[in-house]
Amino acid sequence: MSKTLNEDASALLPPESLPAMGRLSQRFADRALEGSFQAHHAAKTRTMARAAILVGVILFGFFGVLDAVMAPEHREALWAIRYGLVCPMGIVLLVFSYSRWGRDRLQVLTGSVVTLAGLGGVAMTTLVNPEVTQTYYLGLILTMLFGFTVAQMRWRAANAMAGTIVLAYELVALDSLPTLQLIHNNFYLLAGVIIGLIACWQTERFHRREFLQLREIDAQRTALADANDRLEAEASRDPLTGLQNRRHLTERILEAAGMAERYGIPTTLVLMDMDRFKRVNDTFGHPVGDALLRTVARTLASTVRDTDRLFRIGGDEFLVLLLGTPLETAYGAVARMEAILDGVFQVGPWSELGLGVSTGIVLVDPKLTPEKNVEAADRSMYTVKTPEER
Repeated sequence: MSKTLNEDASALLPPESLPAMGRLSQRFADRALEGSFQAHHAAKTRTMARAAILVGVILFGFFGVLDAVMAPEHREALWAIRYGLVCPMGIVLLVFSYSRWGRDRLQVLTGSVVTLAGLGGVAMTTLVNPEVTQTYYLGLILTMLFGFTVAQMRWRAANAMAGTIVLAYELVALDSLPTLQLIHNNFYLLAGVIIGLIACWQTERFHRREFLQLREIDAQRTALADANDRLEAEASRDPLTGLQNRRHLTERILEAAGMAERYGIPTTLVLMDMDRFKRVNDTFGHPVGDALLRTVARTLASTVRDTDRLFRIGGDEFLVLLLGTPLETAYGAVARMEAILDGVFQVGPWSELGLGVSTGIVLVDPKLTPEKNVEAADRSMYTVKTPEER
């Protein structure tokens, strides 16, 4: 399973795209990235680290049974180390892990508990008789094995833990063990440490690659969401004028109808169709016609209120929803729009073409569908539009 995840990470993050990191420590050169990884890993392993501390304290206390069996004459001294120092300190550090400082430094706390247990084991080897020393030596190896596996200690913490315990053991063993037994013990002790540290290094590498993979996935997910938002915006906007198009018109009319039905707030629908617009395209070409449409769109956008909604729904058709505006008030607002547009039509290459607008005005009827409301405005508009203006 680890191989599969690492292969996935490598496929997603080719070597040339990986951030700079230490060859041995594997720390990211970018301090911000390293801090982000530390926070991510701490949050991810918090529960497991606390469970490891609790299990470690319980196991270390449970092995006190061996003290009574293997070294009854030294039981009080051994239990003083086991139950008077190591276990209480482990519980204190476990409680401290729930503090604001401790919850983000569980690797330090976990390493401290394992190191404390290891030093306690070293001290015990100096108290018992030579014939049972090997039993406590095995307990020492078991303690480090617990740190490498169950506690899932990180590379740096594992080095500090193993180095401290091995150094303490060597200082004690050099003066108390026969040469052959010292060589035998060191052979297995150092071999176990090397194997454990290699496993920790590989685990560290996996966690860091997994972190980078998750960051890349999050970045791609964010980019995809941004792209979807842009596509949604583009799909709901007229590409020529930037106004909302028919896609959003139905939703807005339904909203206005709901306000009218529930709260009695009226909305007037205004449909504007430019008169003789075809002459612009026929005379000057479509680029000039497009420029005129953009000018009309900007003019209307600057004329309507922020609460109103403006749409381009066809070639030269514009629609305005005057929210909270009764019909009698809308007539005055439409007259102002028409007067401003007349000024636009008098300036530019199209000034001699007799351009104008025909307007249909209706009150949004909650009993009609959005399409029927637009059709009603269209019929109103065509009552004032002459055949020559179409």
